[in-house]
Amino acid sequence: MTFIIVILCLALLIVLISYFKVDAFISFLVTSIVAGIALGIPLEKLPQSIDVGVGSIMGSLTLIIVLGAMLGKLVAESGAAQKIASVMVDLFGTKYIQWGANDNRVYCGYSSLLRDWICVIGAADFFSGQSI
Repeated sequence: MTFIIVILCLALLIVLISYFKVDAFISFLVTSIVAGIALGIPLEKLPQSIDVGVGSIMGSLTLIIVLGAMLGKLVAESGAAQKIASVMVDLFGTKYIQWGANDNRVYCGYSSLLRDWICVIGAADFFSGQSI
């Protein structure tokens, strides 16, 4: 029965996000509440259970997100992001720039946040015709 409840809650999550266009965090929260009630967690313990679950996930991700943002800012301000974007455009061309971004992330070990910064800066540099 637990497996069926989990599958139904995953379906609810997908429907909330893709069909009703509800924000992903709100969808996860609603789905967590529905799953908790369906799995028999007492209502008075449900907020604590969700708090512990979200807290443990956010606690481990916060350091990664903050360090990725700091590294992305350093790379952007030093000019390295523009150089990396230029090299990727030269190597892969504008048609296949996503392959360049993926290769950069895989081979260099950059976080996806840094990759996004590089793509944004590279695209802005390419399409504006001005050096950023």
